[in-house]
Amino acid sequence: MTKKTLKYGVLYVVVGLTAAILFLYLRFPSDIFRDYFIDRLTEIYPGATITLGDVKPNFSPGVTLTKVDIRPNNRTSSDIQAETVTINPDLWKLVKGMTTLHLNAHGYDGRVDGDLNFNNFLSIRGPMKAEIKFENMTLQKIGFIKDLFGRQMTGKLRGTLTFQSKGQTWTDGVGRLDFTLLNGAYPLLENISGIDRLDFTMVEGQVDLTEKTLKIGKLNLNGDKMRCMLKGDITINMEDFNNSQLNLTGGLEIRALNNKKVPLSITGTFAKPVTKVG
Repeated sequence: MTKKTLKYGVLYVVVGLTAAILFLYLRFPSDIFRDYFIDRLTEIYPGATITLGDVKPNFSPGVTLTKVDIRPNNRTSSDIQAETVTINPDLWKLVKGMTTLHLNAHGYDGRVDGDLNFNNFLSIRGPMKAEIKFENMTLQKIGFIKDLFGRQMTGKLRGTLTFQSKGQTWTDGVGRLDFTLLNGAYPLLENISGIDRLDFTMVEGQVDLTEKTLKIGKLNLNGDKMRCMLKGDITINMEDFNNSQLNLTGGLEIRALNNKKVPLSITGTFAKPVTKVG
């Protein structure tokens, strides 16, 4: 084979592949894929209203979903909102009989990157393991957090999440969340020593999920007026997460009182927390 023949052969292959890709892109069955993803998400989030915009191919290969909204029917705000969600399968792991999806999403002014690893070949059902990183998310735009705490918190959120499920509900899994919240405020339901909200420069937290319990290993708030440290447990209420039982203890250091340390405890529920100082 001469160099000229080889050159034309490669050119024909490139042109053929380009034509095939363009045909796939132009004739991509967006409606079919939209219905497929809505069906799969409905299985994961029963009792929720799920809407999607377009489903488009990308050439990693994979698909990009736009205007993703998952809204539980018993809430006024969405659990998940994203401008775009891009999903790419790991082809090398697929050849080896494993199903791994690379995830990239944009929403709440920030982004999320991660890997979803499923035990079942060519299936997103059943046991799975997730490793997620999120950054620069505007807390006041995340509606379900306002619903959860019953007040409008502010700040910029970043962190990592690892989670491993057994294929049932998320509370049957185990995981860890490490997060940092920067430059925001937390309004108080009760006045504490003349302070009606906690303005902070940084909040650092570490939360473990195990046996239907959230174990707060660290929750440290630093601000100009005070410093707050908490740890403890949250017993999850399966029927209504807002009524999960709080059992947190720690302390406050109030700047105006020469950093005097006073005990602090929070009991009750997310919906009706009971704060005790001293």
